[in-house]
Amino acid sequence: MKTPNIRDVIVFSRIVGAALLVCGYLLAGLFIGRYFLDRGYPQWTLPLCLLAGLIGALLSGVRELKSILAMIRCGRRNQ
Repeated sequence: MKTPNIRDVIVFSRIVGAALLVCGYLLAGLFIGRYFLDRGYPQWTLPLCLLAGLIGALLSGVRELKSILAMIRCGRRNQ
């Protein structure tokens, strides 16, 4: 069995971290929207909060993927 390179482990952990960050934004939008609904806000508040969470998740996901791809490209140039 081949031992994984430390760079591979770092890239894998950053990908898993980015996925968890995206899920966190979506869940935050859901919970904030439900909180507002329980407080008596209009029905459109939940979809609006979910949409805001989705936009935040997409922006942070794209930023993370760009940094991961830059790290991979930089590693290939040095080899």
